[in-house]
Amino acid sequence: MNTDSNTITSAAERWRIWWTGVVAVADGTPEGQAFNAGGFHLEHTGGGCTAWERPVDGTGWRILITDSEGLGHTLEGDHSFRPGKPDCWLIGAQSDDDDGTDCEEADSVEQALEIADAIEQRIREKTL
Repeated sequence: MNTDSNTITSAAERWRIWWTGVVAVADGTPEGQAFNAGGFHLEHTGGGCTAWERPVDGTGWRILITDSEGLGHTLEGDHSFRPGKPDCWLIGAQSDDDDGTDCEEADSVEQALEIADAIEQRIREKTL
């Protein structure tokens, strides 16, 4: 293996170790446990962004749950578009063709899971 390959392999291994730690911490939170129980797993969506994701089997769609900015898997601080209001969950869906649904907001994990189920039902009614 040449030096460039070693460097790439080393960087990939460091990223894998980091990501495994991020997932373990997220899964260990009450929110992570609830999302996991609802069929969601933590996904790195690119550019440092993360989301709770659940595929809608057989449809080419997936449900995504993030913070109000659509950037992360935890709620921290204020709502991104309503200063002074607490952050909330943003729930929507994206297809393999990059189509998307309108997003809805939820103040609790339980409400986010209910909205996710409703979005999934609408997707299934349109695609199956």
